[in-house]
Amino acid sequence: MNWSEFVRRWQGSSAGERQGSQTHFNELCALLGEDGPNTDPGSQDYYAFEFGAAKSGGGEGFADVALSGHFGWEYKGKHKDLAKAYKQILDYHEALGQPPLLVVCDMERFEVHTKWAEMESWVYRFSLADLLTDEPVTVTTQTGTPKEPHRLTARQVLKALFDDVERLKPNRPRDDITRE
Repeated sequence: MNWSEFVRRWQGSSAGERQGSQTHFNELCALLGEDGPNTDPGSQDYYAFEFGAAKSGGGEGFADVALSGHFGWEYKGKHKDLAKAYKQILDYHEALGQPPLLVVCDMERFEVHTKWAEMESWVYRFSLADLLTDEPVTVTTQTGTPKEPHRLTARQVLKALFDDVERLKPNRPRDDITRE
């Protein structure tokens, strides 16, 4: 499968979260040249689907995918509310070891939220169609566009989730923002 086939397949898919999320993620991994969560049975403690996590408000839940030190990932069905997905994965953030990135995806839209302590929070937003371009993805903060955002393509953002999380790190400490 190539990127065009992946985009076409998932743009046309009507699969819900349960039916499609693990296939979607494994296909992304294959296209990026990365191992999926089930590649190494010994990885379940640090890289897994349905990664068990205590909720910050009490109770137990599961992140759809988590890779320790990198990301927590929450899927939703197509055209579902990604803000709700973000609240859900944020509720697991501490139990996941506070990874620097939280990803939400409805198999067509992606949001990568940065969570570095003491740094401005950024959100990298892109769609399946953006995986076929060399255009930089949209980067936002709570108040608009960050000063000097990283200019990364959708594929570069996805690859950095696995290989170089620091590449997605915002460049402004919160103290600088407060001073302004």
